[in-house]
Amino acid sequence: MNRLTIYRRWRRIRFRLAALWRWLTEPVASIRDPQQRRQAQLLASLLVSVVPLGLIVTLIPILIEQPGWTLLEDPEFRVVASATLYSAIAYRLSRTRHYKVVAVVLLLMGSGTIFVAAIPETDPVKMNLLVYLVVPILLASALLSLRATFILVILNLVGMLLFARFAPRVPLVDLASNPLSFVLLASMVALLIARYRELLEGDRRALLAQNEQRLRQITDNMHDLICQVDLDGIIQYASPSFYRVLGYPPERLVGQSIFSRVHPDDVEMGRRLFQHGLAARTTGRLEHRAQHADGHYLWLEAVGSVLLDGDGVPAGAIIASRDITERKRAEERLHTQTERLQMIFDHIPVMVVFFDAAGRVQMVNQEYERTLGWSQEEVQNHPDILAEFYPDPVERERVQAFIAAADSRWEEFKMRVRDGRMIDTLWANVRLSDGSGMGIGQHITERKRMEQRQFELAVEKERADILRQFLGHASHDLRTPLTIIKTSIYLLRRLTTPDKRERHLDMLEEQANHLQKLLDDFLSMSRLSRAETSEFHFAPLDLNRVVAEVLAAHQTMADQKHHQVDFAPNAGIPALVADETHLKRAFTHLVFNAMSFTPAGGRIAVEIDHQDGWVIAEVRDTGIGIKPLDLPRIFDPFFRADKARSLDTGGTGLGLAIVQRIIVAHGGRIEVESTPGEGSVFRVWLPLARQLEASQ
Repeated sequence: MNRLTIYRRWRRIRFRLAALWRWLTEPVASIRDPQQRRQAQLLASLLVSVVPLGLIVTLIPILIEQPGWTLLEDPEFRVVASATLYSAIAYRLSRTRHYKVVAVVLLLMGSGTIFVAAIPETDPVKMNLLVYLVVPILLASALLSLRATFILVILNLVGMLLFARFAPRVPLVDLASNPLSFVLLASMVALLIARYRELLEGDRRALLAQNEQRLRQITDNMHDLICQVDLDGIIQYASPSFYRVLGYPPERLVGQSIFSRVHPDDVEMGRRLFQHGLAARTTGRLEHRAQHADGHYLWLEAVGSVLLDGDGVPAGAIIASRDITERKRAEERLHTQTERLQMIFDHIPVMVVFFDAAGRVQMVNQEYERTLGWSQEEVQNHPDILAEFYPDPVERERVQAFIAAADSRWEEFKMRVRDGRMIDTLWANVRLSDGSGMGIGQHITERKRMEQRQFELAVEKERADILRQFLGHASHDLRTPLTIIKTSIYLLRRLTTPDKRERHLDMLEEQANHLQKLLDDFLSMSRLSRAETSEFHFAPLDLNRVVAEVLAAHQTMADQKHHQVDFAPNAGIPALVADETHLKRAFTHLVFNAMSFTPAGGRIAVEIDHQDGWVIAEVRDTGIGIKPLDLPRIFDPFFRADKARSLDTGGTGLGLAIVQRIIVAHGGRIEVESTPGEGSVFRVWLPLARQLEASQ
């Protein structure tokens, strides 16, 4: 076995012995005062350890001298047996409220035993045994009050004087010069220590009472409902806010179950969370309905924390509840409005599509999916959906200009649907107040086929007029509910909500951000694939400033992961001639990757230098590294060295491909060095020759 295995086994044995010792010496729960519990535990510990050891040491010589049944006739054995029986009874009582009686009897018996043992027969020196009277006095100072200890001291001193009176062979002078003076001095020290301990305990109790008074004032003036319950869920304390919120006087609730006013449908869940929290010692959260004194129910959000005793053992729980009835009503109204809006959106007999400020599709209705044959998810995830709808580049540019204009005018377009057919459509776009856009379209292929018929043309014109009127009203009617939904989400995020709801809201936001980043990368990759160097806007720039701005933009991410970010600008670097937007995007991907794949507490370092006509920028991290087999492919589009980690960090597999294409477009190159488990270094080489070419 290695040292670690031995250490773990010894640790388990030690924990089990400690648990056994607590089980043998722990007083009953009815003793609540901390000092009394310590005294009772000390007495039980003495009886468990010292008394059995003394009995064994006394009994072994007797068993050796008189084996067999004759042992029962031995007076010393009977004394030992009687002492054993008394010790067992004393041990049982020492863990109850009667531990003080046991302590007094034990100490008196101990003192009496010392007096009896010190009675001289032929050797007067035996009186020196009286110095052991210090032992019961010291134990009394630890187990009993100062008054009881003082009484025991007086009894022992009086006993010593009587001892000299009834034992003429012991001169009073000899008794006073040795045992009596020693016991008296030791007793004074013990009494002083007991007094000092009593003063400290008094100060501690006063401070505890003061803190309890402050805490009571705080809880009494809180609007939240605060209660303390025991392990069975019985209320031990209830704050006055119970009367203000639920109409129950606090004293009426004390002694009742915490679940007595909970709605029957919520009781089972509440009990499970309560028991699980006590067992796991974790904080629990529950939204439930509680009955008001007048009979109606309110929604409460309850948060429970386990209350531990001095030994770290659960002794109950503290439960804080808040009235969330109004919030629940607001959520219900919001849900109803959302359902109505969704019903209108799904069943309106025209195609409706929403764009964000960048022109990316956010939502489409059922008529849109039915007419074009593409689902909402497919449209959102497609890297270039406009190319699917408008295969002609000239027509596609006209559509993009139409979407960007968003001037509410109607215009016809030919669109390719999912099965390859070309259809005629009529579209109008409007810009909403938040910068997003809404498009309304109609499938007009049949109308176009029958254009020669004037009557049907008039009908279609009338329908177009109706749609135009609808667009004028819808741009306002749809804008208002959308604003309400966004405002409500904003407000709900600032209310105290359950972890589960918060987690779902965060997940929704995270997925929206991921989708936005995904489409950004797709569009960037598409543009870079088509772009030539001449399409870049080259101008002199300071690479130190570009890197500093990128790091500043990621400072929040670094703070969240406790990263150490090191960057010292190099004043000796000449100004580059480069496209600032694209170059900043490249370093953004490199810094984001370094922070994403570096564990919390890691280090990110950026260094800039130049040599032989090249500017060299290194992004170094202490992250998880890259496997050697993956290094040749990391710049391939959509390649992920670690798919699970890339998904967790929101990666698209396009970041490094974009970086490489930007650097190559600047006439440079990018290198990577990595050691799994130690980190990676991405080294960017940018030529200074561009600066000379620009000046020429």
